[in-house]
Amino acid sequence: VQTSGSTLAVSHTAANQIVLFNKTTGATVSTMSVTAPGRLAYSPAGVLWYVSGVTVTNGTVTLSGLVAPLAIGIDPTTSNVLVADGGSSQQVKTYSSTGTLLSTYGVAGGYTDCSPTVTKTRLWLDNTAGVGYVKQTFITVLPDSSYWVGDPGNARDMHISSTGTFIEEISFLRYLYYVAIDHQNPTRVFADALEFSVNYSVPIVPGDGG
Repeated sequence: VQTSGSTLAVSHTAANQIVLFNKTTGATVSTMSVTAPGRLAYSPAGVLWYVSGVTVTNGTVTLSGLVAPLAIGIDPTTSNVLVADGGSSQQVKTYSSTGTLLSTYGVAGGYTDCSPTVTKTRLWLDNTAGVGYVKQTFITVLPDSSYWVGDPGNARDMHISSTGTFIEEISFLRYLYYVAIDHQNPTRVFADALEFSVNYSVPIVPGDGG
């Protein structure tokens, strides 16, 4: 949705359309013919960026070097375009509004190397590394140009600075069928396919996220 304008855009992938509505009245404004439209986002100036198949474009500028774009976020301060790129990439790529690649966050390939070690610089954005507890990722860019990106393969959301430095994360698991603790080392807690290290000396304080 446009922040200062009046338009709401909705993707209809199966119909190969993006439909524009008046965000206040709900009335249809127009329809755009777009091949396999996916996630989309408006820039502060009201320019619509959208996924079309394996590309990201605003109709004039098309971003290059993408493998499987999954989500788009627009920096409200700089108008840079951030793309969560799945497939063999598994990275967040930041572009200028003119289409220049500015930076990349994440090790290329993420967990497609089948290594089980979870790190702050490896992302699991889609099912390329394996089918399982993986939902669609997202990107939300904050006014300070830092951003949150969904790392669904590891059941976490990560906060990354504007310079590509890890800041913090939120991890959440819903109901589980498989939970176990190592009897020989109770700091090792297993939930589904994830292993957590628990520091029992740190008190649990409601609301601290610790």
